[in-house]
Amino acid sequence: MDVHAPKMSYETSNSGLTGAVSIWPVTVPAAAPRPAVVDSLAGAVGLLKALASPVRLLVVVELSNGPRCVHELLEAVRSAGREVSQPLMSQQLKVMRESGLVSTTRRGQEIVYELVDDHVSRIALDAVHHAAETAAETAAEVGS
Repeated sequence: MDVHAPKMSYETSNSGLTGAVSIWPVTVPAAAPRPAVVDSLAGAVGLLKALASPVRLLVVVELSNGPRCVHELLEAVRSAGREVSQPLMSQQLKVMRESGLVSTTRRGQEIVYELVDDHVSRIALDAVHHAAETAAETAAEVGS
């Protein structure tokens, strides 16, 4: 069994959840109100939806190296092979602001974007690394 793979376990009864909910490596105690678990899951779904765009994912990866202004983000996304207009980049950044992924500060006439916390970059970078590993494993299987 892969110790890095998330696993879920539940203790149930006829009336529903009774024991602790474990979503490895986090365990939510049985005493936790069920709405707290649901709210946490809803928040996680919102985060993943906000990351579910190649442009937004590229922006998060770029911001993991530190704060950037819009023209720097636009240049980074374009250099990664995505042809994105400035209005589209602004729209993507608005989605990220509204989702709580990034915060902004003004530097002269420029708006500087930065990640709200390191969790966001770790999630994005882990997803990118996972996809690269999966692609490499698939290529190795096809080549065998």
